[in-house]
Amino acid sequence: MVSYIVRRLFYAMVIITCATVVAFTLIRIIPGNPARIISPNASQEQIDQLTKKLGYDQPIPVQFVSFVKDAAQGDFGRSLFLKQDVATVIATSLPYTLVLASTALAIALVIGIGLGTLAAFQRDRIVDRVVLGIAVLGQSMPGFWVGLVLILVVSVKLGWFPAFGYEGPSSLVLPALALALSLLATLIRTSRLVMLDVLSQDYIRAAYSRGLKRGTIVIRYALRNIWVPILTVVGVQIGFVLGNAVVIEYIFNFPGLGHTILNAVLRRDYPVVQAVTILMAVGFVVINTIIDLSYGFLDPRIRKELSK
Repeated sequence: MVSYIVRRLFYAMVIITCATVVAFTLIRIIPGNPARIISPNASQEQIDQLTKKLGYDQPIPVQFVSFVKDAAQGDFGRSLFLKQDVATVIATSLPYTLVLASTALAIALVIGIGLGTLAAFQRDRIVDRVVLGIAVLGQSMPGFWVGLVLILVVSVKLGWFPAFGYEGPSSLVLPALALALSLLATLIRTSRLVMLDVLSQDYIRAAYSRGLKRGTIVIRYALRNIWVPILTVVGVQIGFVLGNAVVIEYIFNFPGLGHTILNAVLRRDYPVVQAVTILMAVGFVVINTIIDLSYGFLDPRIRKELSK
């Protein structure tokens, strides 16, 4: 088990390093000079001077080494447009994204597993077909389109929830629903398939033969045995959720990291893009590492296999 943990941590460091290199390089090869965007009316000579002052005239490897040295000391630079330390920018935006992502994940898990379990118990009946239809519909609708529809119908027409910005918990409802839809649909299909497999096992039949109620069987025996594949799906989908959060936050003008990084890309705000991309990569890797390590605690068979 210890060797497995060490390997996972090593792989996590490799992935984070690769993500850092890719993010640092790609933002610099995108057309557009930050100095020109900062001072659109300046002369070419002034632009060259500002570029040199910012250090962007140096070769990319030289810039990368300088960035790593500063980052190792906790200095991720200063936003070129917001005129704040990048750490301050992230500290301001991160809580909003965490709340939004957590809310969307909770919605997807509760509704997805609930509907998937219901469909498994109602296999080949009308309820099963309806739930599968919901899953297919959810996977076929892009999150940005769902967000626009929610704004038009629920906010503009009905006036139930605010459409833009953050005015309190009510502002989380629409963006969280738009962000959760794709993951929810995936979890419906996954939990249904896994639950069907669990329900065909001998210990479930034995529980029925002892006269246990269906609710007891679901809670005590069935649900506890579907978490490993469910967590695997969640770990894979986390990357898509983070990517969709960028678009969803921008559509709803939600003041999170997604909105921040998209504005930074459009402005070629290198320090912000670098730091936020690295933070998202670290978050993705950490979550997946925790999920991988949790398998051994959820399933004794996996723990025994990892201990070999």
